[in-house]
Amino acid sequence: MEPPRSGVQWATQSSNLEGNSALHLAVGIHKFVGSWEYAKICIPLIERLHACGAEMNLRNHLGQTPLHKMDAPRSFDFKVLEALVTAGADPETKDNRGQPAVTQLINCRDRTNGKAYIDLCEKFVRVGARIDKTDVKGHRTLLFGAISVIDIEFIKYLINRGVNPRHIDH
Repeated sequence: MEPPRSGVQWATQSSNLEGNSALHLAVGIHKFVGSWEYAKICIPLIERLHACGAEMNLRNHLGQTPLHKMDAPRSFDFKVLEALVTAGADPETKDNRGQPAVTQLINCRDRTNGKAYIDLCEKFVRVGARIDKTDVKGHRTLLFGAISVIDIEFIKYLINRGVNPRHIDH
């Protein structure tokens, strides 16, 4: 990465002691605001930082990108995730443990809006993500989440997308 040439570039490319950029911190504001305010505050920050040249896949010292910092399931918000992916965040980028950010979906099944979940998975697929990933322990897949809430449409979607229905959750 070349050195920043302006104050705006410096602000979007610098990081704190843990290696978190302004974008990591924006995604992590759920710790300081109510859940109903999260998307309302976070999405404009993501858009502004992206417009100013923030690196959407910058990794902190743990190898986490802003997508990893969504801290599932507490701060999970489909609109925030969509804003990150739309701005170029790569859901396949792995952290230092080898875990891609796309696995956040496994832990964050929105049980109230299956259509939004399918649409979000499609966005991930369009940018090259594999939705047949397991969680960090190699156990659960998205299919387990769909079955646990008896979401027939999502089960069909995942099987049609190639998720292995015979995967065993150890």
